[in-house]
Amino acid sequence: MLVESPSLDESCLEQIEQKLLDSLLPFQKAGVLFGISRKGRVLIADDPGLGKTRQALGIANYFKNLPVLIVTNASTREFWQDEIVKVLNVTEDAVCVLAKESYWERADYIICSYSSLDSNFIPLKSKNFGTIIFDESHHIKNQKAKQTMNAQKLSAGAKRVIMLTGTPALSRPVELYPQLEILDGSIAG
Repeated sequence: MLVESPSLDESCLEQIEQKLLDSLLPFQKAGVLFGISRKGRVLIADDPGLGKTRQALGIANYFKNLPVLIVTNASTREFWQDEIVKVLNVTEDAVCVLAKESYWERADYIICSYSSLDSNFIPLKSKNFGTIIFDESHHIKNQKAKQTMNAQKLSAGAKRVIMLTGTPALSRPVELYPQLEILDGSIAG
């Protein structure tokens, strides 16, 4: 079943910080509009290098539900940190890479790796994130895995959940269900 989203006028993008908005290509703006129309609960599945990161930041910036948790691969944590500082009007102190910083309790943007999600679950759960971005969300594929269960628990309290991946299902369609269930709890895997 195809779910239609209400079309939005591009003027709503004016609520996004100008520097970020200026950096978006037309197809990325369309992706941001789609994410906004889905109330910030969206899976963006696109090829690498097409700007999923900035689309996610655009959606998060539109809704302004802070704090934002970004869960990604360990190798891309600093990339996310650099992108946030580059395109949003925030200081470096507002962005924290969980593994190397101790001031994350005060940060508006917290970046952690999938591998550190489990070991930091209790303090992360107490933070009550307004928006959670799962980069490379195909890592959330096994219903029985602790990482997936923790992602589901964290997401239950967040108003916005944005999933990004170039490969939504690595080998079997059933791998999509945990991701879709996080976005819409009425989908049972």
